[in-house]
Amino acid sequence: MRWWLVGLLLASGCATDTSAREAWALVGHGALLVDVRSPSEFAERHPPQARNIPVEELQRRLGELRGHRVVVYCHTGARAGAATVILRRAGVEVHNLGSLAHWYGDPKRDVPLD
Repeated sequence: MRWWLVGLLLASGCATDTSAREAWALVGHGALLVDVRSPSEFAERHPPQARNIPVEELQRRLGELRGHRVVVYCHTGARAGAATVILRRAGVEVHNLGSLAHWYGDPKRDVPLD
């Protein structure tokens, strides 16, 4: 791993900043779970409570997210990082889960949400 890249991602807000447990708690208390992948990726697999807003459409669809806490994810975390930057600059409270795999990957999850 290139450490300068990690530093850049952390400095820009692109690195994952929310654990799966934190994301589940946020969504359980009303936060919106937003999948920023393409519609075809979303159709393949997503938590039932997720809504799909591709990262390319975020600027145009900010009105759907303003006033809400938002948890974002994508396939690898790169688009979620970009979405985090866009949403923070727009004043949206956003939490970056990173990869969709994090949502499904924690065996210590207390309450299944899907």
